[in-house]
Amino acid sequence: MQIKQIYEKYQIMPQLATHMLRVAGVGKLILNGWKVKIDQDLVIRTLLLHDMGNIAKFDLSVEGQKKFISIESENLEYWRKLQEVFWNKYGKDTHGATNAIVAELGQLDVLAILNEEYSGYTSGDESQILRQSDAAQILAYCDVRVTPSGVVPMKERITDLHKRYGRELSWYDFLYKLEEQVREQTTIDLDSIDEHDVEPLFDELLEYRL
Repeated sequence: MQIKQIYEKYQIMPQLATHMLRVAGVGKLILNGWKVKIDQDLVIRTLLLHDMGNIAKFDLSVEGQKKFISIESENLEYWRKLQEVFWNKYGKDTHGATNAIVAELGQLDVLAILNEEYSGYTSGDESQILRQSDAAQILAYCDVRVTPSGVVPMKERITDLHKRYGRELSWYDFLYKLEEQVREQTTIDLDSIDEHDVEPLFDELLEYRL
């Protein structure tokens, strides 16, 4: 099944689909220069599926959607109803919902990477991510290179996260270390990757088969 068919089957919000395509696009570029052996297919599949359950957490009130995601007002009711259906089937925990969908798709190897990366963020010691597998580190890194408006440098993304979620800026120091670890493992210039490089990959990624 192609990714575009999966997104259609699970009625993924356009904003969420674009986010996952951006994350996968960043990953694809990084993998083009990866210095050691890695299962590139597994990494790309993981990036394309990593937020499948995120509609569970979206604030679809008028004020909420203005702050976090942009939805035309006439479409809000449609997505609210879909969110209710989603909650009834998968629950309101985004990680659990994503895991359930990934398991339905038979992607158990992807599930393992998602759980590995998630454990780093929930362990109380985010630096644990720096000791995880290359696949989990690529997922964590590519995800933090993407804002709702596009692919941005790490510093800009951290400023965005600080503004949206309010953590102290020092909390994000481990992400700079993560970037340096990824930089050491690829010949690709991470600083050069931007929206103009990633967007042309969308059509190819939508055709990607699991």
